[in-house]
Amino acid sequence: MKKALPPTQSHGNGIVSWTHDFKAKHIVVTDRGRNIVRKGNMLQQRLHIVCRTCNGGWMNRIVEKTKPLIESLMRSEPITLDRESQHWLALKFTNSTIMAEQLDPFTAAVPPKDREAVFRSKAPLPNWAIYIGRNSSPHFRPLRHIHTGGCLIPSATLDHNQGINQAGAHTFYQQTTFTHEDLVVFAFSSSEAELISEIKERFVGPHFIRIHPIEQENIHWPCTEVLPEEGIMEIAYWLRTTMDITHKEASEKAN
Repeated sequence: MKKALPPTQSHGNGIVSWTHDFKAKHIVVTDRGRNIVRKGNMLQQRLHIVCRTCNGGWMNRIVEKTKPLIESLMRSEPITLDRESQHWLALKFTNSTIMAEQLDPFTAAVPPKDREAVFRSKAPLPNWAIYIGRNSSPHFRPLRHIHTGGCLIPSATLDHNQGINQAGAHTFYQQTTFTHEDLVVFAFSSSEAELISEIKERFVGPHFIRIHPIEQENIHWPCTEVLPEEGIMEIAYWLRTTMDITHKEASEKAN
């Protein structure tokens, strides 16, 4: 992805969106409307990004705490998620997002300081918003991953050969969607508090439940409302669509 940060006129607005299809023997990357097919199956890729101490220590504890919870969520089995369960799930999905980004480091948008903060605090961060929902689409029952990562950067400093985290920007944002069987997860993060506030205001309703920051003492699963395929796609690409519109308006204003 040599142009993960496309040139802009008044404000730099780098947005990339990549979709991994775990059913296929290839990776489909969608970059501003262009589909790029890469060879290889993501399930066979190995990421050497976690030290042995962490992998067998605190990260392994997260897996042990959340595995039975996630299995129940995936199968729509009755379960009550108290505050502690929501905390562990949010931490698990935070880690999953950070690690999944490294499948294509060029488009990774979680800044190093956020990764360091998660490592030190062993907790989800306040500039994240994480939701779960119930999938009703056969298309999304296999393990699937949709990611939008980007940054805002003045066009004068834009370098197409640099990844998002190397671009020297101060504003980062990402949205990651995971689906597997009945479970849908939406994870947002941004260095701009205003964007996270907008997300919290927008994503309210019976179709998706926020587990971070916690807003319910107890979540009773399965939720009665389910997300159809078009609903999942609309939410999965919400950040990309929103930032594209923001960039278009800024460019038109400058002209």
